[in-house]
Amino acid sequence: MLDDEIKKMLEKMYSNNSINKNNILRHHHDTRLPTKEQQQQIPLHSKSVATINIDKLKGWMRTEQKQRFEELMNILSNPPASAAEKTATTSTARKSVLTQQQVEQLVQHDIIGCVSKQQQQQRPTKAFGFAFTVLEERDARLRQRMIFWPRAINDALATTYKAQMRLQHVARYTQAAAEETAALGDLAVAFYQIAIPPQARCFYRFVDSNNNVYEMKRMPMGLCVSAEIMQLVTETIACCVHAVIPNLASRNTTNDVWIDGFRIAGNNSNVMTTIHNVNKIARDIGASFKAPLTTTTKKYDFIGVEWDHEQHTVTLASKTKSKLPATF
Repeated sequence: MLDDEIKKMLEKMYSNNSINKNNILRHHHDTRLPTKEQQQQIPLHSKSVATINIDKLKGWMRTEQKQRFEELMNILSNPPASAAEKTATTSTARKSVLTQQQVEQLVQHDIIGCVSKQQQQQRPTKAFGFAFTVLEERDARLRQRMIFWPRAINDALATTYKAQMRLQHVARYTQAAAEETAALGDLAVAFYQIAIPPQARCFYRFVDSNNNVYEMKRMPMGLCVSAEIMQLVTETIACCVHAVIPNLASRNTTNDVWIDGFRIAGNNSNVMTTIHNVNKIARDIGASFKAPLTTTTKKYDFIGVEWDHEQHTVTLASKTKSKLPATF
């Protein structure tokens, strides 16, 4: 079973975090970690996905959005020099908790890459992180998600990085229920659509139980700036007024973004116009959705809430209710 140190990592990931502060539910970390049996049996969530063209993405951004995005991408691509470990060796690195099958799956999907001894000589390791999995529920089924914890980078940024995410408590989003209809969009394995430049991957390495060295090729969950980077990407794709260039800004709809998912609400005509613009940006930058964004809907779940545009009501989603404690 995964040990207390991993639980502390999870606690640190979610503490003082805009996502957690604005969520209906608290995170119960004791139930997020898989047992050895679960790790062997429950599927790992990953898939092959193309990376977003960052230069084209920036071309769709408003000036302020672009400036913040470039700041964060610079952190991802050029971690602070203080994050470099003085003795980054495989003998001292914490062995990551991934099965061989999981490692092979991540390599096959181009999420991680094996680092040969020759590559290690050409690009010496700057820092080792730690890779493990957590359990999550999607569509009433359990799955595992890989977390890469780049502790050295996060520690180096602890006093300088302050998240500036446009996330509010879910109650602030309920006014959209008054609209005629809505459309939902979700980016597919969203964090993995952001590539880590090859020259920076020496900061994102880990060691398996056999002392093989691997490096992240895509942006990991676990890096402190990752969620905000994803939020800025999705806001731009979703044509949010503050994020996208003026001629595509959706002023006649309510556009809400939560990390890698979004909801567009308004009258049917305006929502369909925004869908067209969203797809235009997505095609241009090479972004991938979980499902095609083509139609509107009047009943759906979003950010833990069930929305009904026919009755103009909101209630807790069934999944959210199932996670509420029996007593308070």
